[in-house]
Amino acid sequence: APDARERWIKWYLSLTEKYGGIDRHEWHIHYDHLDHNWDDILATIQWCIDNDRYADVVQLWQHISEFTHSYGYWGDRLNLTAWIIAEAERRGKWSPAVRCLNDRAFTLLLTGLPVNLNEAHDLLQRAWMLRDHGDVIVQARTATLTASVAMRQSNYSESHAWLDTAETLLLEATLDTKTQNRELAAIS
Repeated sequence: APDARERWIKWYLSLTEKYGGIDRHEWHIHYDHLDHNWDDILATIQWCIDNDRYADVVQLWQHISEFTHSYGYWGDRLNLTAWIIAEAERRGKWSPAVRCLNDRAFTLLLTGLPVNLNEAHDLLQRAWMLRDHGDVIVQARTATLTASVAMRQSNYSESHAWLDTAETLLLEATLDTKTQNRELAAIS
């Protein structure tokens, strides 16, 4: 029944919003709720993918992105970001594309495999070209991730330049102190 399916999707959107995200007190307790429901969350996302519910997939991803990183669901991260990037680009939805390019590159960097380093580099080049579609935090993260790639490629001067770019973006932005400090700490 269509009404039951809508309630099902809304329930998982609500669950992931309530227990997902970042900067939660006792985040591990919140994330445990997502972990216990992970198979069902993935089934919901897959149904949304299969039924062309792009906006719901993006919204669910925004809620679970930090969780999937923290709990090591890297394969799921790579699968979901690949789909969102392709769909976002196909639809001309550049803001979600830039975020997912960063998310995917970050996950690939964590694997440490040389072949993944090349893909991460290519993803970050695309993200930097599209940076105006992301906010200053997304731009700074792209610069920071690009610095990580350069460092792993032993290109230290390029890495330093990218870190300077990230720092400048954050220092010149109008951000609340907590957000600015969190983002600056990520590049130090």
